Amino acid sequence: MKTALVIGGTGMLAGLVKKLSDQFDTVGVVGRTQTKMQSVQSFSEKIIPVMVDYTDTTALTKSLDTFVKTYGRPELVVSWIHSTSPEAHMIVAGYCTDEFYDITGHGGTNPDHPSRQREKAIRAKGLTYHRVILGQVGDRWLTDQEISNGV
Repeated sequence: MKTALVIGGTGMLAGLVKKLSDQFDTVGVVGRTQTKMQSVQSFSEKIIPVMVDYTDTTALTKSLDTFVKTYGRPELVVSWIHSTSPEAHMIVAGYCTDEFYDITGHGGTNPDHPSRQREKAIRAKGLTYHRVILGQVGDRWLTDQEISNGV
């Protein structure tokens, strides 16, 4: 069974979740808001809610343990985790078997950005690491659809 996991998939990455549900047997979505989660779940029965606040790393670990026991370890992880929980990235990476997409803000272009250290640690786990840096087109920010398409 092909499994993907998207952290932060109920907001700007909702379009990505929809596309992944066409390619994977199961798409786990970590989110905190029931209303947003229901909206994303309406795309496909393959979308599985993982209701947890990723800043609570104990709860995150417990929720991911439960997800993996039921659906298997995800081959693909897309991680949009804010800097408020830097340890959450590595917790999530510990469940991934193949590709890890780390979504960052424009600060990700800085060589001292925390994503540079994450990249080293995630690659050391044998995973393929991809950094996706969000930005602008001209003087406007990307739309959610543009972000989902780009990722």
